[in-house]
Amino acid sequence: MPAPVQNADGSWTIHMRSQSDWNGQDFQTKADHLQQLGKDGKLEMTVGEKVSRSSHHTRDWRTNAEEEILNTSADQAEVNRRIATLDSQQIDHLHELQLGGKDGASNLWALDAATNHGMGGQINGQLQQIQTIAKNDPNFKDGDKIPIKIEILPPKP
Repeated sequence: MPAPVQNADGSWTIHMRSQSDWNGQDFQTKADHLQQLGKDGKLEMTVGEKVSRSSHHTRDWRTNAEEEILNTSADQAEVNRRIATLDSQQIDHLHELQLGGKDGASNLWALDAATNHGMGGQINGQLQQIQTIAKNDPNFKDGDKIPIKIEILPPKP
């Protein structure tokens, strides 16, 4: 993965690339969403911040998803199929917490587990590089917000 790049406007561009064992549709949906948030100036990292999350949001989201499946499925076979799909996914923050997203039900969705883990790792690794640079730059102090943009790279052949 290329290193993050500082842009002339002070923002940073981080890169995302789908992997062969990821769900391509889930990757593209989330990557496109994050890329648009970056273009809209809604992605940022905070210098010196450790991101925290509350498990009750994901637990409540999962409970609501299961109730929706039970209330809207035509028969038990459909319930079983939809629950199995949900079980193969992770509950993810569509607007990543590490990029300024909120920890709440309106920012959650179900995402293929491998895709979620991999995308989060790609983002986190590059944000850690930016954190290190910012911590060693006297122009930055803890709490400063750094705008982030996303570049989607083609998969490796």
